Amino acid sequence: MVAAAATAAYLAGARVYYVMEPSKYRGEDVVKELPMPIRPENDNLGNTSRTTAIILEKIKKLKKCTNHMLLEEVRKDPRLKKNQRIEYHLRKLAENNLITISAGWEKKKLNPKTGMPQMDFKRRTIQQTPLGEYYAEFPGLMGSLM
Repeated sequence: MVAAAATAAYLAGARVYYVMEPSKYRGEDVVKELPMPIRPENDNLGNTSRTTAIILEKIKKLKKCTNHMLLEEVRKDPRLKKNQRIEYHLRKLAENNLITISAGWEKKKLNPKTGMPQMDFKRRTIQQTPLGEYYAEFPGLMGSLM
């Protein structure tokens, strides 16, 4: 029944919520929103959505990265220009909840006083969201977001 309801919601472009059975679920929130892709439409942007899909693919490969690490990966890709700028694409991905961009990069070196990892606040941490993982698997859907 969940599969049929999810398919109907996908075709209608609606959100999908799953209600957990309270007697079996031990959590505060018994209602969960399921990640649902947007139906693809004609992609009039051509290379723009293709570039965004490739950048999302690179983020998936790196799992957790900084701008510099991502830019190095993008520049190695023969499908993209050598001087490809990524800020526009990162902003679009973040606006559509496909990635998170947070301030600071956790270093491997530990702080001797606290024992916690040191943070480099000159860098940003870029990671995929669960919805972003879905779109990375099906890059053809990217045109519907742009």
